[in-house]
Amino acid sequence: MVVRGLRIQLAIVAVPAAVAQEVVDQLIAAGVRGILNYAPTNLRVPKGVRVHYIDPVVMLQGMTYHLKKL
Repeated sequence: MVVRGLRIQLAIVAVPAAVAQEVVDQLIAAGVRGILNYAPTNLRVPKGVRVHYIDPVVMLQGMTYHLKKL
C-alpha cells in the first residue's frame, strides 16, 4: 500500500458514512495514527490512534456568520 510505503501518519477521511469505518481500518493497518474525519459517523479506533471529528455544516454556518460581520 502506498500509505505504508510513504510512512504517512495523518489522513483526512471524507467518505460516505457507510464505508468510513472500512476506510479507517485500512488506514490504521497501513500505519496512520491521526485522522481528521469529515464522515458523518463515529469511528472505532484502537488506543494510540487519534481522531478529530469535523462537521462541515457547522463550519459553513460559522463562516457565513462571520462573513455577515464584514
